[in-house]
Amino acid sequence: MPNLAVSLSVPPEDSYDPGTVGTAERAIARMFIAAPVRIAGLLEEAGRHAAEKTRDGLVGSVRHALDMVNTEYVHRRPDDPVTTSEEAAVSDAAFAFLLARTDESWGHEVTFSAAEAIERMGDGRGGTLARRLDPILGAFVTLTRHRLTEQKSVLTSAAAPDPFAGLEAYARKNSLYQSARRLLSAVESASSTDPLAVCKTITALITSERDNDLGIEVVYPLLATLGEVGRRHGDQPGVLQAILPTLHTYLVDTEPGLRAAALKAWTTIGGTHALPSTVADLLQALVSDGYVVMINAVLKAACRLPWPDQESRIWLALHAKSVMEGINVSEHLNTSKCSLPVRTVRPKSGRLLRFTSGNCSTAGSIARWVPGR
Repeated sequence: MPNLAVSLSVPPEDSYDPGTVGTAERAIARMFIAAPVRIAGLLEEAGRHAAEKTRDGLVGSVRHALDMVNTEYVHRRPDDPVTTSEEAAVSDAAFAFLLARTDESWGHEVTFSAAEAIERMGDGRGGTLARRLDPILGAFVTLTRHRLTEQKSVLTSAAAPDPFAGLEAYARKNSLYQSARRLLSAVESASSTDPLAVCKTITALITSERDNDLGIEVVYPLLATLGEVGRRHGDQPGVLQAILPTLHTYLVDTEPGLRAAALKAWTTIGGTHALPSTVADLLQALVSDGYVVMINAVLKAACRLPWPDQESRIWLALHAKSVMEGINVSEHLNTSKCSLPVRTVRPKSGRLLRFTSGNCSTAGSIARWVPGR
């Protein structure tokens, strides 16, 4: 067996093109297909003391092995395997290998590559990931918590501080954040097979937040994922019923970030599916929320949700007017932009003329006329 770490030809960074996979990488992918468990162990051994670029190439080999056993893969070559008998074994070994790489032990760039490969496993094959929800969500939680910990060297250096240390730390955190997002994207793909099971698994994890102290950094994106799954599959039996109680709970949470996340998720679903009047019933409290994240969420909800009752539209119009008059545009430009579509204009008659709903990108779309004062 050749030295995998030495012989691997690694493609250039961020250039994963299935049509230009290196010869060594294809060879390793073929070996992986022939003996997935054994080769996975050899890859781990090869990468243990290898450079990060070589480790990234090892992950790329596993990703390519998954593509080679996928008969629907658009970049298949004539000499690629033509049967799917190996696919289950390859998928199991590949998933275990990739999931183990999401702990940053091989570097944050490899962590991203591994998370992206897991995400790709759900492309058109959501069932591949449907039975792996628990380990994926567990990796997401662990990775998110790991991202929030500051890496400290055990060595004391007498050299001058590295002027690029701040940029490197930011790059690491951003890479790990994007890796976590890829894992949740894989969860969204898994929902194509059984959306109700996915919703129940996520809501159970969120419900455990207060007992396990998951924190806002974990719960916030989970609420967003619920919103996306609801948008995609809200017409399936039981899906909205599984999601909405959790969103309602966080609409009145003590943490403004989580209130905003719940409202955003509700808005994501409500733009496609009919929802109860919960948000309209809470509107007076929502427009009184002075946190910027909530102001933004309310203004976006004003643009995207249907508001059949006149009173709600008036509240939203007045709220937008108040925001525009009181906000510092230089500090909160996005909030200012979001308030424009919900602006108020006083007609000469001083009476309510009409309301129109529309898109956030069009100024004056929600409340074009409000009572004059």
